[in-house]
Amino acid sequence: MKNNFSNMSMLNKFTLAYILLVFIPVVLISSYSYYQAHLFYEKELIEESKKYLKYLKDDITQKIDIIREISENIAYNSTVYSFLKREFNFNQFGYEVYRQEIYTIVDYAMIYDKLNIHMIRIFMCNETIPEGWGYFFSDRRLHEKDWYTNFIESEDRETWLRLKGSEYFQHVNLSNAKDKEQFVFFRKILDYDGTVLGILAVEIFDEDIFTPFFYTVSSDNYNSFILYNNRILHESTDMQNYFTIDQITKNLDLEKDYFRNDENILINDTIDSLGVKFGVVTSLSSIDKLISSLNINLILINVATLILVVIFYFTINTFFYNIRQCMETMTKAVQGDFSIRIPVRKRNEIGIIAQDFNFMIQKVNELIHEVVRKETAQKEAQLNALQYQINPHFFYNTLDILAGRMILLGNYEIAEGIADFGKILRYNLSSSSRFSTFLEESEHIRNYIMLQKVKYGDKLSLSINLPDNLKNYRILKFTLQPIVENSIIHGLVDQNSLQITIDFVAKDEDRVEIMVTDNGIGISKQELHRMNISFENSVYDNEPQGNDGSIGLRNINERLKLFYGKEFFIRLDSVEGLHTRVALLIPQIGEGSE
Repeated sequence: MKNNFSNMSMLNKFTLAYILLVFIPVVLISSYSYYQAHLFYEKELIEESKKYLKYLKDDITQKIDIIREISENIAYNSTVYSFLKREFNFNQFGYEVYRQEIYTIVDYAMIYDKLNIHMIRIFMCNETIPEGWGYFFSDRRLHEKDWYTNFIESEDRETWLRLKGSEYFQHVNLSNAKDKEQFVFFRKILDYDGTVLGILAVEIFDEDIFTPFFYTVSSDNYNSFILYNNRILHESTDMQNYFTIDQITKNLDLEKDYFRNDENILINDTIDSLGVKFGVVTSLSSIDKLISSLNINLILINVATLILVVIFYFTINTFFYNIRQCMETMTKAVQGDFSIRIPVRKRNEIGIIAQDFNFMIQKVNELIHEVVRKETAQKEAQLNALQYQINPHFFYNTLDILAGRMILLGNYEIAEGIADFGKILRYNLSSSSRFSTFLEESEHIRNYIMLQKVKYGDKLSLSINLPDNLKNYRILKFTLQPIVENSIIHGLVDQNSLQITIDFVAKDEDRVEIMVTDNGIGISKQELHRMNISFENSVYDNEPQGNDGSIGLRNINERLKLFYGKEFFIRLDSVEGLHTRVALLIPQIGEGSE
């Protein structure tokens, strides 16, 4: 029987499967559908509750952002900064500045129309400034407060705390002496060197920061609550009617975004900056009302299923007829006939398969032609490569002949220059690798300097400091020569001599710094700043190309970023009239790496 079923056509298998489905007990179908519907509606209820909770959280987050923005506007205000930093002038002018400028900045923030802030205070470290205007206090009032000590000693620039009365600071004539808790946002006002100039405090009551929780009417759908340190700050209704506090805190500690009992679902979230946990409770009773009408629909579905079986048989028969036609055409293509195509009659699934198959056959034909073309081109390239291998040897032999002739004529200096040029040419043409070792690159620089000495003589000198442990590390070929050439072009202007020093220094296990230093005329501060920004950001001025070395340095800079990464770029250091140093920081690449 198993073999008979395996040998059945797909049409008969699908038909038999549908016939068997008709006889599945109605009770099982109804139970399964009821269960799935319940899950669906429960999921929808959870999603709606999450959206509502997100609305509540977004409102609180927006207010937190506004408070942070207000604090930044005050803390980073240059007028406030200067006022807190300098010694206070106890004269009419000093008090006028205090009242008209500094007080106005804080007072404007207090009446910010998007948020009902209770109070803004600045606790000043500058003991010369008198307290006043209800906003400005000496930080001596905070020295004995634990929260202040912890905040000052921490590296945090800002923090949220919940304080009340004397826990915050004590002043008999101020409203904060009342025993009412409130959230306070603290921000350090820092000097450029990190010294604390003062502490900015923005105070806000619960009903002003958690407004939707306080002013949204409780309903059967949503009942909200707010927890702080596992105690309720606010609840729209008695949460004990739904969940105990222990149940709520246990779930929050497990960091689950929701949990449920038989009658209710609790959706919760946190605001880490405030240390607040909050949530909404939703009743499951609404789901039962929605499912009550489902039972009638289940009966109708079962009747409709019987009718669909018959319709399905005739539909699937037509479908498999089209599939059989496609299979026959594909079989011919597998046998090697790539000229065949499947007729596309309709834009259904079969039509899409036929269209994709026709496109695939077309691509196969194109790929066959492309492979043939590439093989032909590769053979031609190999022949050309064999021919081009002759050219470098021709150059070397010609230079050797010229050098030998100069020796015979007694022009030893010219002969040595030709020999050095031959070494430079061999260095650039002898290998297809992009990289060479530090030692090879250093020898290349020495050959280049020897060639330049034909023109400049003893005016030019070179010193290379290359530790033995770095000699075999690899660098992009032709990296240092343009830098040295740039030093010669610019450094020898109005100079009788030029000393060039190249230092290789291992910065750490992963990077090496190469510094090319000359004692030339140097670069002005303005031009040095402009060039360093250009090299770091790869944004260059549209300068005309000329023999000024700028194009060479630009090329080296872009090669460094291309091969090593954007964080590796040229850095210039110069003192006009004394020296110029070009520094390259590159990763350590061992011998044999590409």
